[in-house]
Amino acid sequence: MTACAWGAIVWRLAGDPALPAVLLFAALATVLALVDMAEHRLPNRVMAPCAGAIALLLVAAAQASGEWSALLWAVIGGVGTFAMFLLVAVLSPPAMGMGDVKLAGVIGLVLAWFGFEAWLTGLVGGFVLGALVAVLALTRGDVRLGDAIPFGPSMLAGALTAILVWA
Repeated sequence: MTACAWGAIVWRLAGDPALPAVLLFAALATVLALVDMAEHRLPNRVMAPCAGAIALLLVAAAQASGEWSALLWAVIGGVGTFAMFLLVAVLSPPAMGMGDVKLAGVIGLVLAWFGFEAWLTGLVGGFVLGALVAVLALTRGDVRLGDAIPFGPSMLAGALTAILVWA
C-alpha cells in the first residue's frame, strides 16, 4: 500500500519541497489505517514521532522554497482541524475517539500546506468515505447501529486523495 501511495505521490509532487513530508505522511497513513482496522485505535507511539517529523519536514520545505505563508497556513490548518475534531469528541464521545482527534491535527497540517481547497476536500472526503464505509458495513451486516467503526482509514484516504488532486 505504501509503495503504491508513494508512486502516485512522487508522480504528482516531483520537485515539490513538501515531498518528503507527504511521503512520511503516506507511510504513517498505511500503518495507522491497518492498526485502526485491526484494533480500533491509533497508537500515540506511532503518531507522535511521525507528526513531529512531518512538522519539521514542512519547516524545511518552507525554508527551501521560501513558502513561509504555506507553513503558517499548515499550522493554522493543523490546529484548527484538531480543535474542530476535539469539539466533536467532547460533545459526543462515542462518535469520535481521541486518536481520531490527534490524527485530524496531523491531517490538517499536511492538507493546509497545499491550500484551503486541499484542506476542505480532504476533510469532507474523509467524512464521505466514512459514511460510505458505515453504510456498506450496515447493509452487509458486518456491524449494527451503534457499533464502532474505525474512522482513521477514511480520514487518511480522504487526505491522500485531496493531496493528489490539489498538490
